[in-house]
Amino acid sequence: MNLSIRPFALALALVAPFAHAQATMPAPAATAAQTAPASAALPAPAGSVSAAPSAAAQPLSTTTLQTAQGEVTIRSVMPAAGSAPPRPDFAALDTNHDGSISPEEASAYPPLANEFELADANHNGKVSKAEYDAWH
Repeated sequence: MNLSIRPFALALALVAPFAHAQATMPAPAATAAQTAPASAALPAPAGSVSAAPSAAAQPLSTTTLQTAQGEVTIRSVMPAAGSAPPRPDFAALDTNHDGSISPEEASAYPPLANEFELADANHNGKVSKAEYDAWH
C-alpha cells in the first residue's frame, strides 16, 4: 500500500464536489493561476460556490486551474477549531491488541491515517502507544 498519496487523495475527495460546482458556474474574469499570502483577504468570484468553513477563515492561498469543463478556483483555508473528530483511545484503534496501530487500523481515524508516516516516528510501519501519545 502506498501511503504517500493518501493526503492528496483525501484533499482531492474533499475539494472535488466544490471544484465541480465552481466549474459549472460562469468563469471569473481572471484566467491565470493566482496565489496569495495568508494575510491577503480574497473575495469569492461572482457566481462561485464558497467552500470556506466560516466567514472568519482567512485563505492561505487561491489557485485557479483551467480544466476541460471550465475554470476551477481552489481556496485553501485552515480548518475551523474542533473540526476533527475527537481523538480515540489507543486501545480503541489497536483492534488486534498487539500493542501497536497498523496502517489498516489507523484508517478508522482519518487524521492518524493521513499522518501515519509522521506519527510512526521510528518508521517501523506501526505506531506504538508512545508514538501515538507524542503525535499531536
